[in-house]
Amino acid sequence: LEEGRDVIRLIRRMQKTHAVDTVIEDRHACASMCVAVYLAGTRRTAAPRARFMFHEVSFRDSHSGKIEPVPKEAIGRATDQFFERYLKPAGLDPRWLAEMREAIRGKDVWRTGRELVEQRAGVVQQLE
Repeated sequence: LEEGRDVIRLIRRMQKTHAVDTVIEDRHACASMCVAVYLAGTRRTAAPRARFMFHEVSFRDSHSGKIEPVPKEAIGRATDQFFERYLKPAGLDPRWLAEMREAIRGKDVWRTGRELVEQRAGVVQQLE
């Protein structure tokens, strides 16, 4: 999260003087915090077969990579905060966002660029 926040801050600083477009190319993946970074783009483009992964916030030790056991309530609160901070402000469809929030409980959810456009999620603004 920390590195992602730093990248998002940098993109926002750059947007004061430039348009910063984000692109996910054909058959490439944007997973986890990458989605929040992608959403910071001025114009968001993706290939139809680009893949996006959404999941609940995990508590991972930054040195060992080990996932720390935490109560489900803490995971839920952290995930809600993540959605509020990074996904909602990007102009995503509120109904889609609520459905995705439920879909990711306890699992990873993958969507292609085409699926996100067809679902009118607001994640991908244009297919390349």
